[in-house]
Amino acid sequence: MSILIIDSSYLIFRSFFAYSGNKLTHNNQPVGAFYGFAKTVISLVKKFQPEQLIFAKDLPTPTWRHKLYDAYKAGRPEIDPNMVAQIPVIHQWSSLVGETLELEGFEADDLIFSTAIQELGVEAEVGGKDLGLVFENPDKEVLIFSSDRDLYQLLVWPQIKFLRPQKTGEVNLYDQEAFLKEFSVNPKQWVDYKALVGDSSDNLKGLEGVGPKTAAVILKEIGSLYSFYQQIGLDPEAFSKSFHSQEEDKTKLKNFLENPKNTKLIEKMKAQHEQVKQTYLLATLQMVPQIRVSNKTIDFLAGQSIFDEYGFKLLAGEKSRQPKKEDLNTQDSLF
Repeated sequence: MSILIIDSSYLIFRSFFAYSGNKLTHNNQPVGAFYGFAKTVISLVKKFQPEQLIFAKDLPTPTWRHKLYDAYKAGRPEIDPNMVAQIPVIHQWSSLVGETLELEGFEADDLIFSTAIQELGVEAEVGGKDLGLVFENPDKEVLIFSSDRDLYQLLVWPQIKFLRPQKTGEVNLYDQEAFLKEFSVNPKQWVDYKALVGDSSDNLKGLEGVGPKTAAVILKEIGSLYSFYQQIGLDPEAFSKSFHSQEEDKTKLKNFLENPKNTKLIEKMKAQHEQVKQTYLLATLQMVPQIRVSNKTIDFLAGQSIFDEYGFKLLAGEKSRQPKKEDLNTQDSLF
């Protein structure tokens, strides 16, 4: 049994730029983003056959992160008006064929994070304790279609996988094993990693002069920022949301602190403690208890009238409530 969660903003942007060159219009208005969005959703459902389909929406209002840091995501270009014009019908169609989640004050990644954990029924202990995993739904799989790397925090649970579009048009599964090969850190350390390297896409600064390779090396030695700042007595509780464990190698941390080669780095981590803490807090996804999903069935028939209205003859040809995998045209790439 699986659930597919789609980051609507990501797919809208991707679809808009993928189809902006073909000049798809309806009544002289561009509809490429809507066409690409719907086409991709249908293809994903065909290929992966989820039992539930959920769309997580960003709202155009400030979130808790903007209140914490007013320069959050500053510098991003204005959204193309032709894209903005298509967003209402995309959300209308999404709410008909699946379930849509939104909540003022939170980003889509918080909603995805919360929904994934709730669907698995996971109980996890954090804050200096061992990470305990108890699955109420051990046979359930959560698939996520998003480019937001903050969501990699979810890869501590093997039942959660990401869908990654390839240049060929295929979509591959991205899991714990693929993550470890790419980043050389444990998913438990992902927020710590982000705090050290920063994230230019969100206008978040990391530790000055520290890049991905150096951050991975640091975390192999210290285990977690919680343990590091606890050891030097500098506000460790600010880093208590990491999935650190009592089983961390304290000897490695001790050797790191005592090694003269690390003196400048340690002093930098002390001096930039507030900066590291701020990025850590902003990168940490929040549980949103108000979010609850229903057992709504995927129903593409419910969106047929919108396809008819917009002249999407190819997409309107989908007759089943949930297209079958054997109906998938493997030559029909997503983008």
